[in-house]
Amino acid sequence: MHRTRVLLVDDDLDDFQTTKMLLEDAPGEFDVEWAKDYSQGLDALKSDTFDVCMVDYIIGGETGLEFVANAGRIGIRCPMILLTGVGQHDIDIAASKAGASDFLDKNNLTPTLLERAIRYSVAHSETIAELAEQTSVLETTLESIQAGIARFSLDGRLIQTNELYRSVIETLDFSALIPSSGDALRPSVENLSIEILSKLKPRGRVGESIFESISGNFYDIRVDPILGGGDIIAIIDVTAQKKLQRRIIDAKRAAESASTMKSAFLAKVSHELRTPLNGVFGIAQLLKISELDSEQQFQLDRLIESASTLMSLIEDLLDISMIDQGEFSLRYETIKLSDIIRDACSIARAASGRRELVIEEDICAPPNAELHCDRRRVTQVLLNFFNNAIKYSSSEHITLRVNFLSSGFTRFSVIDRGPGIEESEQLRIFDRFVQVESRASMSNSGVGLGLSIAKELVEGMGGRIGVSSKIGVGSNFWFEIPSNFKQTDFLKMRLCMVAA
Repeated sequence: MHRTRVLLVDDDLDDFQTTKMLLEDAPGEFDVEWAKDYSQGLDALKSDTFDVCMVDYIIGGETGLEFVANAGRIGIRCPMILLTGVGQHDIDIAASKAGASDFLDKNNLTPTLLERAIRYSVAHSETIAELAEQTSVLETTLESIQAGIARFSLDGRLIQTNELYRSVIETLDFSALIPSSGDALRPSVENLSIEILSKLKPRGRVGESIFESISGNFYDIRVDPILGGGDIIAIIDVTAQKKLQRRIIDAKRAAESASTMKSAFLAKVSHELRTPLNGVFGIAQLLKISELDSEQQFQLDRLIESASTLMSLIEDLLDISMIDQGEFSLRYETIKLSDIIRDACSIARAASGRRELVIEEDICAPPNAELHCDRRRVTQVLLNFFNNAIKYSSSEHITLRVNFLSSGFTRFSVIDRGPGIEESEQLRIFDRFVQVESRASMSNSGVGLGLSIAKELVEGMGGRIGVSSKIGVGSNFWFEIPSNFKQTDFLKMRLCMVAA
C-alpha cells in the first residue's frame, strides 16, 4: 500500500506532534516530516519527494499565504493545505487565490477530516497535472500542424490560437466579407476573428471560403462546430491547389480553342474539296454516256469509285466537325419503317456494284409500322453497316434484321458472314480513327471514322450501338433507338415480339 508523504511547515513543535498523532489515527498510511521555518520548508519541497504540504498561517515573521504563493512562483507543484487557528472566510478566499488546494481550521481537526483533506488535495493535484499535460500536448499539436487554428467558446469568445493562425490572419484580404477590415485602423486579431466567425457561420450550416493574402497566396477558411459547444476556425494554405486549378482551366480553354479551330478548319477544307469533286463527278457522268472502249470504261469506273470514296471521307470529316462544334442536330419525322429499309437496301446494292449481292430482310414488324426518328441519320448508320459488311466480307449474302424490343426500342442489325473480329478489338472499334488490324488489311479505304460517327448519331438519338462477332463465323453490328411508334400499333408490336 502506498504511504503518503506529508510535510508540515510550522514553527510550533506542539502543533507538529498533534498533527502527526491525528494522522496516525486516520485511515491510510502517512509519513510526516517537519519543517520548522519558511526557508527550511521551501528547501524540503524542492526535493520533490512529498505528496502534500500543510502550512501554518503564521510561520515566524512570514505568513503561510506568502509561502504558498512563493512556492508556486518557483515551480513547486506539491499541493498545499493552509492551517490556521482562526476560521475566517476571507482567509479561505485568499488561500485559494494564492494557490492552496484547501483551508483547515486547526481547532476543529479530526483524523477523518485531515485524511479526507489530504486525499482530496492529492487527487486534485493529479487532475491538474493531467490537464496541464493534455494542454501541453494540445498546444504542441496546434503549433505543429500545417493549418492556422482558432478556438471559440460556446458564447463566441476567442479562447485559443496557434502561431500560424496569428501570422496569417492579418495578411488576408477580408474586404469583400468585412468592409471595415480594409480600413487603416484594422480590427485586432480577436475582434477580426470574432467577426469572421459571425460571417462565415450562417445560422444552421457551416461556412467555407477562400481568401487571398497580400503575398498572393490563397487560404481556405473553414468553420466547424466543436462537439460539446463552441467552434473552430481552420486556415489552410491552398495556393498549390488553386494554381493547379487555374492551370487546368487554362489548359482546358486552350484545348477547346484548338479543337474549335481544328473543327472549323476541317469544315472549311471539306467544303472546299467537295466543290471541285462535284465537278469531277459531273464530268465523269458525261463521259460515261459517251462512246468508250472497254479499257476506257474500266478506267472511268475506277475514277468514279475513287471519287466516291473521297466524297465519303469528306462527308465523314464534315460530320465530325459538326459534332465537335455542337452544330449536330436531328430532324425528327414520322416515317414508315418499310421506307427506311427500302432506301438503305437499294442504296447499298447500287453502291456495291455487285449484282449478285443478296440482302435478306428479316423484319418483325406490322406492314405499316412507323417510327418517329431522323430518317437521314438512321439510313446513314445502316449504310455504314452495309458498306462495312460488303467491304470486309467475301460472301454475297447479308442479313438486315429489325426487331421491336419490350424495352421500347427498335433494334436494327446488319449480319455478315465475314472473317469476324477479335473480342479485344470489338471494345475499341467505335473509337475515332480506329481500324481493326484484321479488317484493315482487307481494304485500303477509310480512316476509321464511319463507326465512330455512327456511335455519335445513335447516342444523339438516345440509343445504343454495339457489335457481336466470332472469328470465322461473321459479325453482327446493331443499334437501338427509341421506337416512338404510334399507340395504334402497340398491340401489333406486342404480337410481333411474342412471335419472335
